[in-house]
Amino acid sequence: MKFRCNPALLLAFGLVMLKAATILPYLVKLYRDMVKLDGSFGRNGITSAIISDLLSGIGKAGNIQVNTGSLFVLNGAQLSSSTNGQGDAGNITINARDIVSFEGFGGKSDLPSIATNTVVDNGIGNAGNIRVNARALFLKNGGQLNASSFANGGGGNIFIDTSDTISIDSSDKQSGILTFISGNTGKGGNIQLTTGLLSLMNGVTLKEYSVSNFVPRKQKQATSLG
Repeated sequence: MKFRCNPALLLAFGLVMLKAATILPYLVKLYRDMVKLDGSFGRNGITSAIISDLLSGIGKAGNIQVNTGSLFVLNGAQLSSSTNGQGDAGNITINARDIVSFEGFGGKSDLPSIATNTVVDNGIGNAGNIRVNARALFLKNGGQLNASSFANGGGGNIFIDTSDTISIDSSDKQSGILTFISGNTGKGGNIQLTTGLLSLMNGVTLKEYSVSNFVPRKQKQATSLG
């Protein structure tokens, strides 16, 4: 699924599902300035989402690409390209000129605000890669990037490149960047962060079973740990 935004605005509140089969013909050339998914009014664990999952069978989950000015994923909303079948999860790519922000309920819900392309339950395959290119990335109150494997397969790689800031606040003990395995096969992926200022606060999780790289940009403060 490719999601290109033209001069407008996408706002999704409560129970809004944008699935690959229905979204592709309609939204390919819409909404460039801001994308906002807000799960505030979601019920029964169902919330606003852009979904391109492989739910069963043989195949591959679709890719999700969001090109926008700013992306806000709030209150349990999600981008999901995971696999529960026989095949790999898809890749998630976010290109934003300004801010990318994932902010959850702050520990008040089991639903994080998340970009996820994991291998779940009965899945056989590898998790996808997550790429974020922006001026600034904020993860807080249950904001996550997760390319882990909970079944049979390896974790995906996560690449974040911001010209200004990566800020992660885990005061809720849920926010973080994750690519690990909890199944019996595969290995965790890599996490690579390229930024001017890296701010990690309140027990942030950068969890992987492979190599984690931080690349500071020149002429900016390299790290700020809280």
